[in-house]
Amino acid sequence: MKKIHAYLLAVVFSAIFATAADAASISLDEKITGTAKQNQWLTYDITIPELGFLTIDFEGAQNKMYPEFELYGNQLYFFIDRGTIGIDGLSATYGVKAGTYKLRISTLERIPEASFAFTTRFTAGHTYDVEPNDRISSQVPEIPANTTIKGTTSLGPGVDYYKITSQEDQYLHVSGTKTSLAVYSDENKLLSYDHYGNLTVPIKRGTYFIEAKGDNYEFTYSFTDAPKNSEFEFNNTMETATALPLNKQIIASANHFSDEDMFAFSVPKLGFANIDLQKDSQDFYKEYDFYVYNKSGKELFKFSSKKSFQMGLEPGNYYLKVVPKSDNEKYALTLSFEENAYPNIEDNNSNQTAQVLPFNTPLRAISPGREGEYNVYKLNVEKPGYQEFHIDLDAPTNTSLSVSDANGNTIGEWNRWEVISDLTYSIGLGKGTYYVGISTYESKPYTIQVTTKSDYAEQEGNDTRSNASPVHFNNMMYGYFDARHDVDYYTFTIDKTKTISWIMDPLQVSTMNIQILDAFNNVIWEGRNNKQSSEEELKKGTYYVKATAMSEGEYTLLFNDVITDDFKDVPITHMYYKEIMNIRRLDIITGYEDNTFKPTNPMQRQHVAAMIARANAPSIPIMLNTYEFPDVPITHPNYTNIQKLVSGGIIDKNPNGFNPNGTITRAQMAKILVKAYQLEPKKGFPITFIDVSKADWYYEYVQILAQYGITTGENGYFKPNQPLTRQHFSAFLARTITK
Repeated sequence: MKKIHAYLLAVVFSAIFATAADAASISLDEKITGTAKQNQWLTYDITIPELGFLTIDFEGAQNKMYPEFELYGNQLYFFIDRGTIGIDGLSATYGVKAGTYKLRISTLERIPEASFAFTTRFTAGHTYDVEPNDRISSQVPEIPANTTIKGTTSLGPGVDYYKITSQEDQYLHVSGTKTSLAVYSDENKLLSYDHYGNLTVPIKRGTYFIEAKGDNYEFTYSFTDAPKNSEFEFNNTMETATALPLNKQIIASANHFSDEDMFAFSVPKLGFANIDLQKDSQDFYKEYDFYVYNKSGKELFKFSSKKSFQMGLEPGNYYLKVVPKSDNEKYALTLSFEENAYPNIEDNNSNQTAQVLPFNTPLRAISPGREGEYNVYKLNVEKPGYQEFHIDLDAPTNTSLSVSDANGNTIGEWNRWEVISDLTYSIGLGKGTYYVGISTYESKPYTIQVTTKSDYAEQEGNDTRSNASPVHFNNMMYGYFDARHDVDYYTFTIDKTKTISWIMDPLQVSTMNIQILDAFNNVIWEGRNNKQSSEEELKKGTYYVKATAMSEGEYTLLFNDVITDDFKDVPITHMYYKEIMNIRRLDIITGYEDNTFKPTNPMQRQHVAAMIARANAPSIPIMLNTYEFPDVPITHPNYTNIQKLVSGGIIDKNPNGFNPNGTITRAQMAKILVKAYQLEPKKGFPITFIDVSKADWYYEYVQILAQYGITTGENGYFKPNQPLTRQHFSAFLARTITK
């Protein structure tokens, strides 16, 4: 095999040198005529005395017979140019060094022969376009700065390269006419290009190559100092990434449409890394693509932005890749940091990397911005209840949310279209681990917070009898239809014949259908309208409640297993019926002799003392240390109850009196409940009310009630100085007792 290879090489080289030996020497300015034939080469030697320009003027063949020519350099035997000649006056000009060159001519395929004529001309003078310079190599001529470079790429590969050297990190400016220009690194990597012959690119110290294209082009290049806070090419990899420091603007360039710039940055603490983008372009809608990677190179997320964005990250080192999608445009980046205990932390796009979603705490997030991809959160439910997911969007966008169980089964899924803010999704969940997925289909900021609205609710997925949620008698239960034709099942068992009453309120649902079924699936009762209620005498056994609706939305159910001795003015439909009846069953309230509760009457201070004392709050001592208020004599009906509160430090001693018939404000209520039930503040759970500042004496008490979900305020207001009614104090006390 080696002998065969040697033989073939010998044949090739003998053919080459045979051609060279047959070459005819011609003089400059001499007109040469001849006839070219198919599959034969006519070879001419042309001697160049010094550096300059060689021009070959051809006269075209007639009758559409076209000769073909090739020009080779002395000893290099390197292909420079090739073309077809068929028009009078066609010329080819080359920058050449001193030496002997060869011109070979033959006809095109399928043309037997063709006549031709040509004349060679030479002009001495300095030229930087010295052939062959049609590829990046060490042989390419180096050109000085601030010098006009002339050349042509009218024939052949159509490209010329020139070497330049940068002694420091600086801006390279290249400007030309009749040409498109590009800059390459010495590793043949494209840094920048411009079709119109004008570009600026920040480069590091080193060797680079300028690429020029065009007939009779001209260009020049120069350097200027770059700001110290500039990115420098080539920074398209993590190894060559430009440092992006905190709170300092970095000037960068989009050197061509597919340019990619890599930056390295660090996050000092858990919180938000904010990137502010400033563009030269006035096109507001032109977006940049951003990719964020961890130190191992794993892509955490990708999104597009027109101006700025933020991302929740843990402490560590990261990389930011910027893809500007534009040509020769300057832009600037500024990195800032905001410490936050509850940011959305990337990468949390799967159940395996899900971030824990805390209760009652706003969590700031950025969606992945790609259809079908979610931010995923792990929700640990310690006690069954009705959970509300509240999402605030910074801008209109399509939003979807899903809830799945630990086995990956979707038990709730919602979509919203072009909603600005205030999305609330509700679902009843049992004790366990769940995964919550959020996608906005665009890269948009949002805030999510989950709260427990009630301890009593349907528990998804309860779409079949076998998964039916338990009925909690005498407690308001909440449910949610997450899609049209969703079915919710409930079940209860009674140990003897008794009368069961129920009331069902669709709330957000247009039409709701309810069926009471026995263990054999027989319909005992059915109702289909808006708000419905009834009562039936049911025998001992197990029963099912089947609820369906034609639209999604929230509804409530209230089942009572006994006919209760309700207050006449607190019907089952009363908004605080559950709370008032709960504390009545605990003998905390008794009402008035006419079996009324008077829920909207102002709450008197003496009655607050009575209710706290009857509830036997933890702060009430066994032994009393009496304090005589001037307006609460020993004969006062609530003397002992008031003494219990003052002995336990729940209310303050006051020589001016207790004012037993006076009203109590919401701020005073907060203090009494916190002290009575010894509620401790939760760390890292700040709750903001518009009308409650840190300077207020009641700030800490209001904070604690809000942290435990005992109060939620109204539209951001707590209304601390507003007097309480009997129904409102009963509601606050009932919620406190259950915490």
